[in-house]
Amino acid sequence: MRLTSVISRLALPALAALSCALPGASAQEAPPQAAGAHLPDYVPPSGPVPGFQTPNNWTVMLDNGLAITFIPWGMTPTVDIRIEVRAGNIDEGRRTWLSDLTVEAMSQGAAGRSDQEIAEAFGAMGGSLIANVQTDTASFITFSLSEDGPAALALLAETVRYPDFPPDRFEAARNTISQLAESWRQQPAMQAMAAVNLYQHPEGHPFHTTIPTQRQLDGYDLGDVREFHREHFGAGRTHIYITGQFDAEAMESAAREAFGDWARGPADEGIDAAPQVGHVVHLIDRPGAPQSTLYLTYPVPPISDKSAPALEVMDVALGGMIVGRMLDTGYSYAPQTFVNWARGGASWNYTDDIDTDETVMALQDVLTIIDYSGFAPLQIGGVADWMISRFIMSTGARFSLVSQIAFRNANDLPIDYLDTYASAIRSVDNRAVQTLVSEYLTRDRLTLVIVGDLERIEPGIRALPQLQNARFVRQGVDGRMVEITR
Repeated sequence: MRLTSVISRLALPALAALSCALPGASAQEAPPQAAGAHLPDYVPPSGPVPGFQTPNNWTVMLDNGLAITFIPWGMTPTVDIRIEVRAGNIDEGRRTWLSDLTVEAMSQGAAGRSDQEIAEAFGAMGGSLIANVQTDTASFITFSLSEDGPAALALLAETVRYPDFPPDRFEAARNTISQLAESWRQQPAMQAMAAVNLYQHPEGHPFHTTIPTQRQLDGYDLGDVREFHREHFGAGRTHIYITGQFDAEAMESAAREAFGDWARGPADEGIDAAPQVGHVVHLIDRPGAPQSTLYLTYPVPPISDKSAPALEVMDVALGGMIVGRMLDTGYSYAPQTFVNWARGGASWNYTDDIDTDETVMALQDVLTIIDYSGFAPLQIGGVADWMISRFIMSTGARFSLVSQIAFRNANDLPIDYLDTYASAIRSVDNRAVQTLVSEYLTRDRLTLVIVGDLERIEPGIRALPQLQNARFVRQGVDGRMVEITR
């Protein structure tokens, strides 16, 4: 539908109603007018999307290695404070989710304050405490009125530096993590992700096991979380981001007061997490499931590789073809593709929930599109402008802006990475994208996990020509895995 048609449908009834409301006006008095006559005959296309320039920001390094980045942004008299500590799941070894339990226990009390007192203190400043763990980072976030910024930073520092780990609240922390783990075990998407990690990361790697058992969680004690905090938290692994409207001198003084005497602590010894080639199809039985959950993934180069911009363009172009096919046919309602950047590597992924009866046909279409894109150029016209527009809009909110800057810093990318993003995306051509598909998205590099009613879908999946040379593993409802011989 053309834009003029939409505007006419919305604007003309409103104008007619307005004319009737004016004194002396009536429907008979209005001269006849063709629909859309008040609009121009031609609307020229918009020009190219402008580039992006990172807002003014600067970083101060303390003597103990702690970094503080200041980002004046926005107009509201508030400030967001985000403390990132390079400590996460990648530091756990075989002690799965110990970092999650540690951070949850940290929020139960610190510096002699109970969790309730901490919540009330943040609430009095217009904010709250948000603490979470990612694969390689623990984040502690709050927001407050600008005038309370220094006090909010000091309070956040207490949680990060001086957790009490109160014994009477440890079980509450464990229960929270246990409930989360149990919910993950019940979700087909999480089951699929856990199976993918079995093949992308070798046994003994922190990411090999995605979800801890309840027995494992029950085995952790206060000594374990105190040890994890002691071994992985320190000034040298901490970066503070201060965003919004604030008194920079007062905030820097508060940061130096709260963190200046913190020991540098342990060095960053996080290992790489580059996904490995699986060449495996893992089938998880879910009898009676009305839909099949798919997780298809391929290892690709890391964010630091020169091909990274082309990878992002490939994801949008190839993903658009796959998503369009799935939605047009009605096979599924939740298709998505994405690049997952990791330490030392990355993966390109397609996930979906597909009607059980359409699973085999849909999967065949997806694999055919990927194969075809390896020797026929993808259509990337207009992709660059769309990606750049989305990138610029994503930086319009403080949280997203800080996330982009933190991503740049965490991956040791050039200081102008965000400023040159638009030109890097525009420089990608069809040949670069096609080369990536033909080199990395090949049949012998895939890992495919399907959670569904295997009685109905397994024979068709095993017969697909694209999977004839892959290894097949079948996981029953009891969790036992059996390799399928051909």
